[in-house]
Amino acid sequence: MKRVQLPWLGAIAAGLVVAVTASPVNAAPADQGSDFATHSYDATVLTVCDVEKDGNSVWAGYYIEGGSSYQTASVLYDDDPDSIDCTEWGTYPVRDFRVVEDNPNSSSNYYGPWHGEPVYGN
Repeated sequence: MKRVQLPWLGAIAAGLVVAVTASPVNAAPADQGSDFATHSYDATVLTVCDVEKDGNSVWAGYYIEGGSSYQTASVLYDDDPDSIDCTEWGTYPVRDFRVVEDNPNSSSNYYGPWHGEPVYGN
């Protein structure tokens, strides 16, 4: 699994990700088809996975607590066609998120349902 820090978090958040990685992951992920995203208990780590391996890019769209701008956390792919690609992203606490899959044959993507608020502790 790849772990990526969003560039704007800086060194302080890097320490936070290490501290919360051991946190239990939510049992109720957000999904789009078989692709899914989960979060840490404290909602500061998103894990986004492309299970379908159909060539369509997958990412999580999310909002952070106290924020109004839509942000994304993409799956970073490796060269192994047989493995499920998952990427962990450290972030500020997430307020709500969903999984999005690229639809290359359309001007619209495939959008999974929103996880629902609150994310923290759920």
